[in-house]
Amino acid sequence: MKKLQTLLNNLIKCKTPQELINEGEHSGLKKTLNCFDLIVIGIGAVVGTGIFTIIGSAIVGSADGAGAGSAIVISMVLAAIASVFSALSYSEIASMIPVAGSAYTYTFATFGQCAAWLMGWVLMLEYA
Repeated sequence: MKKLQTLLNNLIKCKTPQELINEGEHSGLKKTLNCFDLIVIGIGAVVGTGIFTIIGSAIVGSADGAGAGSAIVISMVLAAIASVFSALSYSEIASMIPVAGSAYTYTFATFGQCAAWLMGWVLMLEYA
């Protein structure tokens, strides 16, 4: 029973932002991207190719006619607003924990080791 309790405690163990920053300073990784590089990577991650391929499906919809139709502009504006809030939230977290690792590190700091491991694999699948 004690081993199970130890395992569960390790799965939900979180690190404080200061612990993550201290580990990041000793990792040997150097910051080499400039402002332009970060802006281009951010735009590429947010926009992607989905915006070019999904627009037809969003207008027409499926067989039951559930598409946006002529309200596609309103639909895109609402999606842009949601994206801005997501980007602002992500930048707030990035300023609190300024280390390499992105979503994996943020998940480790907030939800624990098991959730961070799952997030790492989700990111691997996304980027593949």
